Parts: sequence; C-alpha cells; structure tokens
Amino acid sequence: GVGDVIVGALGDAGAMARRLAYGALADPAAWKTAPLAPGVTVEQELATNLAPIDAIDTGQMINMQTSPGCGNALAFRLPASATSYLALADLLADDQLYLDTSKPTCTVYLALELELASAGDLQHTSCGGRTLRHDALDALLSVVTLGRAGLDPLDAFAPRLRSTATAHPDITDTFPFLAAPNP
Repeated sequence: GVGDVIVGALGDAGAMARRLAYGALADPAAWKTAPLAPGVTVEQELATNLAPIDAIDTGQMINMQTSPGCGNALAFRLPASATSYLALADLLADDQLYLDTSKPTCTVYLALELELASAGDLQHTSCGGRTLRHDALDALLSVVTLGRAGLDPLDAFAPRLRSTATAHPDITDTFPFLAAPNP
C-alpha cells in the first residue's frame, strides 16, 4: 500500500518508525492528520516524499514525449511550493479504495480517485477498486511520477510504468477470482 511505498521513502533514520506508526493507524477519519513522529503527520510525510518519487521520470521517453520529471504528478499544484503535493498527499492519506457498486465492471484501478483528482475531468465508467489483475504498485508509481500521462486511457488506464512482474495465469474475473487450489 501507500505506507510501504511512500511513508519513509527517503530512508532516513526515522523511516521505519514512521512506517510502523502508519501501519498501526486504526481510524480512517484521522489518517491524514495522525502523527507518525513528533511534528510529522501522515499528510506531511506523504507530501514531503512525493517530490523525489515524482522526479524518477526525469528525461524518460513516455508516450512519445520526454518527461520533465518533477511537477507532473497527479494533482500537482503550480506554482511549485511546499504545498504543491498536498492534494495528492490528501488523496493517498485516505488509503482506502472506493467502489461504485452501480457499475457492473471493475476494469480501472483507482477509477473514483482519478475522477476526484482530475476535478471530474476523468469520469469513472467502472466500479473502481482493485481486482487481482490490477498491478497496484505500477499504477501508484505511474500516477506519482507521470500524473495522468502515466495511465493509458486507450488500455483501461493501465499503468505506463511497469515492472516485470505478471499476474498469476489462473486468475478469473468472477468470484472467488482464483482457480481451484493446486493438488
């Protein structure tokens, strides 16, 4: 989840303690403002760590364009300042998936969150959430490093930054989603 990737991402001396504190949080209503260390809330930790992750794509060719690096994360706010990543930090601090149960398919991971971050420009057409086929880490890194350009709208908003990991071949689209156990 977000805590495994972004909380403590800079690897400083207190990183593991902040990750453990994040993992122990129980009240979703207080996640954003919960302290991870003296003077460091979840929101502040995420906002601080998003900029270096956003810079990962500097100079890479993505979708036939050279990526500028910093400043293209999802929901980044200009001008560049200490608050530029707060909107994305707030979205990620909520660390739960939202579903629209009126939609019959769940083909786009983070569909409702993308709609919120784009101020309604990207309307969700699937239920959101996450199926076993979605690569959450690839999608998260794609939107943090590339913003909306990190997701391919012609391929069910698949992440453009991909690891070499692949989905297990016997996953299905119907409940219980897994094939029969191996003998």
